[in-house]
Amino acid sequence: MKSYPLNKMASTIHKLQSILPTSLHPTAITYLFNLTVKLAGTAGIRIESLSQTNSVLSLPNKKRIQNHIGGLHACSMALAAESATGILVGMK
Repeated sequence: MKSYPLNKMASTIHKLQSILPTSLHPTAITYLFNLTVKLAGTAGIRIESLSQTNSVLSLPNKKRIQNHIGGLHACSMALAAESATGILVGMK
């Protein structure tokens, strides 16, 4: 399979992962992502793991993103899904 040079987003994450200990990767990547995507920060999205082919995000069931029956609002779930795919597309 052909290898391509890393784009700006992928190279930033790669540098971050090469400098920080593995235990701090999710926290640092989440901070950078939420700083860039303001709504993701407001919703409290957390990036649990990230690679070139896989992203795992979590979304806490907090009052500010709940629907009228106490579950996650559909828009917050769509934000999490879009963020997971958007990160992967952004790294290509």
